[in-house]
Amino acid sequence: MAGIIRGESKSLVKLRENQEETLNYARKIHMKELFGATEFVASLADIELGRILVSDEPLRLYRELLGKGRLQETLRSMHMARHFHYLESYETACEYHFRWFVEENRMRYNVNTLSQKTIDGLSLAKCIPKVSYLKKIRYRLRFHRLCRDLQWAAKESPFNYLHQFELLKGVKEMLKGQDNEAIRTFEKAAEIAKKSGGYLWVGIANELAGEILIEKGFPRYAIDCIQEAHYYYERYGLK
Repeated sequence: MAGIIRGESKSLVKLRENQEETLNYARKIHMKELFGATEFVASLADIELGRILVSDEPLRLYRELLGKGRLQETLRSMHMARHFHYLESYETACEYHFRWFVEENRMRYNVNTLSQKTIDGLSLAKCIPKVSYLKKIRYRLRFHRLCRDLQWAAKESPFNYLHQFELLKGVKEMLKGQDNEAIRTFEKAAEIAKKSGGYLWVGIANELAGEILIEKGFPRYAIDCIQEAHYYYERYGLK
């Protein structure tokens, strides 16, 4: 199907351009669900590219276009979990994660699900140090579940998912206070991601390594990581 592209485009700019082709295709064949999902992804891309202001409009628009139903609600929750992660609203992102994960068995082999699990794992990790004791247990259990899923994916398809597994592995080490090991793992994740063209993941790995170095009191060393993160975010399309 010409014009139907994966959500994991190397370049966010290219992704946004391709959405127009997909929208035209959806209009042509009168495929309401495809049109709704594509319009929503396009709006998220526009937000990340600074073309439109952040608001609740994407969710309202998506709900109107895609309609009602368990599958539609699951897809919405997946998209919103990613959306709020990028906005650094990690608690809200986690709420949407737990909503869509109820239907994980139905979404398991969706082309974007594993990458969504990686993003959700990062959101959970951001929240774990700050939440209540009971939430901490819940979030940790889910984080470990996501790590196992990505470990399996990395074994089955290392080109696509090994860097994502290494990313979560580094986050796990960071949560344990093993900062030096975490930095090395993030560096490994970044190198693997470069080989597969995963610019977003290279940026995330470097940003996380930079955060650790800043917390440990090594801002000069952190500069290299942050600069590389910015470089690859720009290549991906983020600013």
